[in-house]
Amino acid sequence: MSDAEARRAVREKVLGGLQARTPEVQAMVDSPLAQPLLAWSGERTWDVWARPGLDLKTRCLVNVAMLAAMGTERELRFHIRGALRNGNTPEEIAEVVMQLANYAGMPLATEAMLALIEVAESFAKEQADAG
Repeated sequence: MSDAEARRAVREKVLGGLQARTPEVQAMVDSPLAQPLLAWSGERTWDVWARPGLDLKTRCLVNVAMLAAMGTERELRFHIRGALRNGNTPEEIAEVVMQLANYAGMPLATEAMLALIEVAESFAKEQADAG
């Protein structure tokens, strides 16, 4: 498998194509202004994700914690879903949010918990509908 194929495979395992389904991300994909940023991110971001040092389940939790601490709700929602897709439970993610509350504060933890509730409910419905 080529490096590009490995990056695409990891991105699909984590995000499941979800990132391309949002209007905001689609606007970036369609804009010539964003192409250099998307190319740079596509190479560097997913190269790190494809490294063998951590499994995807752990990497997903790490990303959830970082994105929640930064208050980046749109990206956080993508990565909460990715964490669920890669074997984390809503309860495990809630524990990450508890850790966040202790170190980064309640406002960020509240936003992260609201995102978790929304994404976990949506993900559970998708899974039930898929059989």
